[in-house]
Amino acid sequence: MNGLIVQAKYSFMPNRIGGCGIQGRTNDIFGYVTENVQDKGLEELLETFEVAYPYIKFIAHENGIQNPFDARAVEAYWIGNELLDKVDKFKFYRWCHDRYKKQADPKILKLLVGKVPMGALPHHSFHVFNSYLRGHNFNPVIKYLNECRISSGKILKISDKQVEVETDEIILGLGGLEFSGPIKRKVLTKIKGKSFVPDLKVGDYVSIHWGWVCDKMTPQQVKNLKFYSQKQLAFFNDEASALSK
Repeated sequence: MNGLIVQAKYSFMPNRIGGCGIQGRTNDIFGYVTENVQDKGLEELLETFEVAYPYIKFIAHENGIQNPFDARAVEAYWIGNELLDKVDKFKFYRWCHDRYKKQADPKILKLLVGKVPMGALPHHSFHVFNSYLRGHNFNPVIKYLNECRISSGKILKISDKQVEVETDEIILGLGGLEFSGPIKRKVLTKIKGKSFVPDLKVGDYVSIHWGWVCDKMTPQQVKNLKFYSQKQLAFFNDEASALSK
């Protein structure tokens, strides 16, 4: 697994919809991935992603890894692995406080960083869930949480430009937000005839970001993603509940 290319795979669709990274470079990211080219230009481009890059840089540093785009650090952020559990909680607390103190009001900031000593981790889902922390009215943000977070899916059917997968979604339950049971969903795999994962088969597991298939997943990666995402969602529910009081 090449960390730089994997980082580009997950960064592509947020950039395409105008959400992250320097704008006007979507075609460049797409070309790098589909042609499997990695160079200094791609590295500099991915460093412009103001959310993802600081996180993976922090994860790498806390694990004694010099290259922020090391495959292990990239996987830890987007999917989840043991590197997250090796991050010093106090350092992550300070990092979160310094990063978000200008973006969040004091009450939200206190709730956000307060979960770090209890086990919150620098996983993509931590950022996603807390970015939409606006109180106890969940309904307006559920759609965005489902699209922005990384989800996994098992391929059921394959067509020209998309696949049907068995996946899950975040729904509003009695105790707040929770993961649903299995659902079916169609997601995009090709743009202009090119795909990030051209050799897909029925039964493969894939990762999904904003309705786009980013990469294949191993069964262990599927388990890791579920584990770390559920953990961060529990913290989101606690924080949102506290805000409503």
